[in-house]
Amino acid sequence: MNEILAGLLILSGGVFALVATLGIIRLPDVLTRMHASTKAGTLAGTLILTAVAVRLPEISVTAKCLAAVLFLFLTAPLAAHMIGRASYRDAKQRQEKPALLDSVEGDNSGDIVRHIPEKHLKQTQRSLHLEPPELSGEKSSTPENEKPDKPPYE
Repeated sequence: MNEILAGLLILSGGVFALVATLGIIRLPDVLTRMHASTKAGTLAGTLILTAVAVRLPEISVTAKCLAAVLFLFLTAPLAAHMIGRASYRDAKQRQEKPALLDSVEGDNSGDIVRHIPEKHLKQTQRSLHLEPPELSGEKSSTPENEKPDKPPYE
């Protein structure tokens, strides 16, 4: 009887692992992929470890399986939270186009982002030679037939 139950648990754990894998591959964004991997992956691992504990009913094996299941339940939500938080911050920073980032020690809210209006941002980029003048629509200050003695970056 234990063998049949262990076989069913392993089979169902494999199905949930397959569902988690398909969810990671097929779902459209990071948050839904994260959800599929943590929920179905944790359930798959729990079912497989339960099958091991049922099939090998020794105290040491059962204790190790229980410890592994507890470890899964403690670490999977934390990892998913950190992945989701990093994804959210990355997407937020891409939308806002931050000009300057200041990190504040001891601040739980993360980075403080100061924004420069788009017009001033382009001027700042040109003055720091981040954008060549030819691409910005302005003409170079040196005539075409004259070559500067030194490049501007030396």
